[in-house]
Amino acid sequence: MRPLVALAYYPLWAAAVTVAVTALRLGRNVGRGLVALCLFLAFWVTGLILLETDGTLAVAEHVLPRRR
Repeated sequence: MRPLVALAYYPLWAAAVTVAVTALRLGRNVGRGLVALCLFLAFWVTGLILLETDGTLAVAEHVLPRRR
């Protein structure tokens, strides 16, 4: 894995999960759309991280299918 991936993707993933958990804890004050958006972003970034890691390319293709 290239160092740029670790420097760019992991903090993005952590921020998305943190905002989603915070929005869930706020409960009634925040709509479920923000939670869904943050969890989708975290899921997508997970796929990008898996694509950049050599050993998990097969798993990544289930998350982010490649276009042909």
